[in-house]
Amino acid sequence: MKKLLLTLLFSIIFSITGYAEIANFSNDFTESKITISFSERNKSENHYKTFNTIVFRKEIIQSVPNYKLFLITSTSQTPSTLDKTNFKFDNNKIFSLETNVEYNSVPRPAAYDLDQEFINKLLISNSLQIQIPLFTHDKAQIKYLEYTIPATVLEEWKQVIAME
Repeated sequence: MKKLLLTLLFSIIFSITGYAEIANFSNDFTESKITISFSERNKSENHYKTFNTIVFRKEIIQSVPNYKLFLITSTSQTPSTLDKTNFKFDNNKIFSLETNVEYNSVPRPAAYDLDQEFINKLLISNSLQIQIPLFTHDKAQIKYLEYTIPATVLEEWKQVIAME
């Protein structure tokens, strides 16, 4: 009864203050387990200053975890492959990844394969900022969207990493 009450209390508190949600799936064909942290933009936030959706995904195939990050911008902001996406851990350690964009879908998500070095940095970090390149029609051809992942979402990603 005590565990049930604590779980219920945690769920209520998390649903009030949380920005993301964890979901579990399985793929019977590949015999894999998938866990995602899914975070959507609060509709009161300006869509030019944040992502519409952020998905942190862990897939375990034959006991080996693979991690991906999906950043989905508004339809008026197209991610660009002309520059890398930069991740800044704790305001000082910068990690850059190639920007992979699915141009055949709308909206156009940017997807990142996260290696173990990235995951290790994430696990010990208290903050994470992202700078993603976007297409623009001015001479520079690129502008940048800078965003700080909320602390509650970052903690949820750490939970996803720890899950089996």
